[in-house]
Amino acid sequence: MICFRSPNPEEASDISLLLCRSITELCRDDHENNPQVLVDWLKNKTPNSIALCLENEDSVFVLGMWGDVLAGVGCYSKSGEILLNYVSPDLRFHGVSKALLSEMEKQICNSGIHTAFLMSTKTAYRFYLNRGWLYNDVSTRKSSSIGYPMRKKVGPGSL
Repeated sequence: MICFRSPNPEEASDISLLLCRSITELCRDDHENNPQVLVDWLKNKTPNSIALCLENEDSVFVLGMWGDVLAGVGCYSKSGEILLNYVSPDLRFHGVSKALLSEMEKQICNSGIHTAFLMSTKTAYRFYLNRGWLYNDVSTRKSSSIGYPMRKKVGPGSL
């Protein structure tokens, strides 16, 4: 069973390791083993970068725990954009990403936001479609990330 909790600042290295492993091992359709793409994608996933993100008041991190093991890392902005949803390669296909996504959607809804947004990778696009997310032809994301902008109603009665 997956439990959720907020991270402690000293867990930045563990979070960094999970994110880097997940991207490197599970998102091959996106980076195609291109070293420069990986360098660019991972440059803000260092322990120091994660520690700074954990201090950002606009970001809410959610850790998915499988017993005592860090199984997944999620993060969303207080404006309702899901920024991270990554699973440990060791626990892929165990429902971690699905549970983490549901937890973040619930928390976003409970904060009073009725529509959530995210930028999906090629790897995760069908995963999000299967969970009620829709392609958003007008992206609200301010970064220049390559991916698929998506949205989902998360307000009362929609979850």
